[in-house]
Amino acid sequence: DRSYKTLQYAELIGFGKSRAFRCLWALEELGIPYQHIPVKPHSEEAKQYNPLGKIPILVDEEGFCIFEANASIGYLCDTNSEKNLISTPGTKERGSYEQTMPDLATELDSHSLWINMKHKLMADKFGEIPDVEHARN
Repeated sequence: DRSYKTLQYAELIGFGKSRAFRCLWALEELGIPYQHIPVKPHSEEAKQYNPLGKIPILVDEEGFCIFEANASIGYLCDTNSEKNLISTPGTKERGSYEQTMPDLATELDSHSLWINMKHKLMADKFGEIPDVEHARN
């Protein structure tokens, strides 16, 4: 039996129109109180927590800092396992989860980013796509 502490509070650093959105969604689903600090990647604020300046950055109530959206989501779910949003470590189901998450983050995400960029950079050929207002931060 593996027991983890239950996360009571977190700070999420990164703007909502980035992969930080995934972490914000997980925090909401888990009902964890949090403070969202919207900063851009490679900003001085981001580099205070991650020398590479990559976002999102998750900081727990003890000051533990983790970056990379999928790792942050796994940590959030493991530290709030009673919500059952992620399978138990060491199970086949968890292995399938760990196998699928990188594909979602790379294959599907990169395709979505390309679609977004082609409509921004080549709007004269492909048309423009509207921004999502509530993800603007």
